[in-house]
Amino acid sequence: MKASRGSLRALAATFLVQLAPNACFAQQALDVQMQLTKSTILLGEPDWVSVKITNRSNQSLRVDTSPACFITGSKPLHVEIPAAEPGDEQAALCNQGRGGDCYSTSADIAPGETYTLQYVLDGDFRITHAGTYSVMLEKPTRYAPVPPSAPPSQSTPLNDRQTARAQITLEVLPANADKLLGIERSLVQEATAPIVDPPFPQPPKNQPYDVDALRRFTYEQRKSDVQQVEERGSIAEGLAEFPAAGMESVFDQWMITGFGYGLQALMKLNTPEARKLVAEAADPSDDLYLRWSQHVHVGGNLPVEATTQQELANWQVAAIFRLLTMGDKSYLPLLEKLTADNRPEIRGATIRGLCQFGGDEVLPFLSGLASSAATMPDRQDAILSMGETASLKAVPLLIDLLTSPYSDESEAASYALLKLTHHQIATADQSTPLKSQAAWQDWWTRNQHTARAFAPGEACASSR
Repeated sequence: MKASRGSLRALAATFLVQLAPNACFAQQALDVQMQLTKSTILLGEPDWVSVKITNRSNQSLRVDTSPACFITGSKPLHVEIPAAEPGDEQAALCNQGRGGDCYSTSADIAPGETYTLQYVLDGDFRITHAGTYSVMLEKPTRYAPVPPSAPPSQSTPLNDRQTARAQITLEVLPANADKLLGIERSLVQEATAPIVDPPFPQPPKNQPYDVDALRRFTYEQRKSDVQQVEERGSIAEGLAEFPAAGMESVFDQWMITGFGYGLQALMKLNTPEARKLVAEAADPSDDLYLRWSQHVHVGGNLPVEATTQQELANWQVAAIFRLLTMGDKSYLPLLEKLTADNRPEIRGATIRGLCQFGGDEVLPFLSGLASSAATMPDRQDAILSMGETASLKAVPLLIDLLTSPYSDESEAASYALLKLTHHQIATADQSTPLKSQAAWQDWWTRNQHTARAFAPGEACASSR
């Protein structure tokens, strides 16, 4: 779990002197240096933390650049800016990937060699005003010696650990929309630049190839390719987290070509044009489908058309989720239409997501689905979505559903009531649907004027 603001402030107090922007801590066999890519930025401009890991030992080391992100909740880079405004901490709690890229792989670093990583300067904070900010960084690293004969792909337990910390000053200048747009357009060129490989070594004339030299060349080339891909991905991630108005067409193209950050950038931008483009992806026309399908990576054992259709469904589900998150209720008719799609994954994503628009407006539609949807999964999804509307008007509707003739729907209604109200009836009152309904009705009669409806984010926070 990410360190709290209080613990990081306490950590800052232990520093006796202000560290330089490239503060370095040497621990065990590694030197780790951290610095900001830019120490002065415009308000709203993305920035990155460059982390240089140097092997000071006399043997090759395998370094894990993203320790157990999704298992322990730890982040490969902790970032804190105490003077900034609080960010969306509930979203950060539920999204373990924030505060550093969890998809980086381990790297083998030879003695004296330096490996560079780049992380987006992001976390549970928002910088909304120009000024001077103190940025506090903490980088955990795990590593282990690489046996001389071990191939790069061989798994190695990384049992040695170290942590580097730094405090860096960031100057944030007032917003300038034109300059920011120019900066982001330049960053797009860096993010999409082709991978450059070194020239293939040629042996002297009439001489055979040196097999060992070729093997070393292939290994170094592969390592260079991975680093270049990670650098470009980090730039794209930064643009997606801090998009500038006027970049909608670029992010639309990224979305269509499969560049993974297009949808995220449009969701963050959330302009009318961005919402229009995401809505088109949620319910694509034949023309958009043809443009998109040209970039689908086909693999596995499924036929090409089946693979393409499955990828399209995945793409639409991602677009539906983001359109719901953008909160524009003018798209509610489109989303209600998608609940009748012939693909269960599209129906399920839309029905479960409608709760994000708020209960009072979508409850009648969800209640109707809970009673009349053609399949049991759809009816269950509608019931569960009713429990996430943060509306007390859902309570009596869910109580009525407790005596559904289908046991799965009755169980879904009981769970939805628990999530919505955070009230749990006694075990003895749950022995039959009728008893459960009577217990809930009694509670509701006594508490309907004082009860509180909990939002899904609050449920997430209470269950950690």
